[in-house]
Amino acid sequence: MTKNKIIYHTSDPLKVHRLLSFKVSMLVGLLLIIFISGILTYPEKFHFREDALSYLGEIYLKNGKPNIYSFIIFAAGMIGCSLLSFSISHDTAGYKPHIFFKITGVGFALLAVPGDISNLVHSLGGAISVGSLWFFSALSLNDLYKKSKSLRILLYQLILQGSVLPYAFLYFAISPYRQYAQKFAVIGLMIILTVTIREYLPILKRS
Repeated sequence: MTKNKIIYHTSDPLKVHRLLSFKVSMLVGLLLIIFISGILTYPEKFHFREDALSYLGEIYLKNGKPNIYSFIIFAAGMIGCSLLSFSISHDTAGYKPHIFFKITGVGFALLAVPGDISNLVHSLGGAISVGSLWFFSALSLNDLYKKSKSLRILLYQLILQGSVLPYAFLYFAISPYRQYAQKFAVIGLMIILTVTIREYLPILKRS
């Protein structure tokens, strides 16, 4: 097995990478559906600035009101994201960063645990999933830049770091703006994850 190269389960690496790109797009799309559907079924108005996305997965609101539909959507969606992440990890077996998708799968499974039952488990799941996808994207962008020397890749790296790192800082600083930054971190991460995978396609076509 060759290090730092994608080892595919077929003789057509381009075809498999397109499948990988499709699955990553599915993962991003599923996350968007979960968040939008969760917000629409949330028993009260969801405040973009103050409310954490994890509130969508809690069984009860802070005032004790049941959160049945949003909770079901969030929990089922996180399990779906977990299974999809493990599938992506399998498709990239042999590629060094593939382990990050396997770890992401574990993180999404932990995120399915409602925060009002175990905030520690839920928060750990969020840190694992976001951290793993951030590492995967950052390492992949670094690899892409070495191959292409494109300024576009540096722009992607800037967007990734500029959206995720401020949220991490505000989160650990317990800033009142951390929930606001959370949304930009999630959106930035999903966008960069998608384009990062797709940037490999022209490189594969030339190889």
